[in-house]
Amino acid sequence: MRSVSEEILERWRAEQHHPGTWAVNGPKTAADFTAVAWHFGHALRQHLDVPVGLICDAVGGTPTESDIRRESLAAHPQLSGLLDDDWFENEHCHAFCRRRARTQLGATADEADRPRPLPFEPGAFWASSTSRYTRFR
Repeated sequence: MRSVSEEILERWRAEQHHPGTWAVNGPKTAADFTAVAWHFGHALRQHLDVPVGLICDAVGGTPTESDIRRESLAAHPQLSGLLDDDWFENEHCHAFCRRRARTQLGATADEADRPRPLPFEPGAFWASSTSRYTRFR
């Protein structure tokens, strides 16, 4: 597994995450998008008769808990342990994600140098991406 570049590390910071653009649906743009989401958006468009925007903010290998608000994780008795202690040492978090993050961060594995949130951390994608696209907070 390779280490990520400094440019990617910077993009992981919440204020710079996912600098994508909107594109009109068509054969060229749909080819690089998830088919399940495209069909879901198409069905919504037909049912609601309003324009539908789809956002794909996936990063391979990230856990589901990355897409859930930290407040929601904290409120759930079986999930609140995900937020305990240093994320890199937290045994509630999947070992694969902790290993992958260490490998990709390489020389920046020191706590003070880490961009926050990391995409593997619980609540990270909610904070850096999903929360920007919804009014539910």
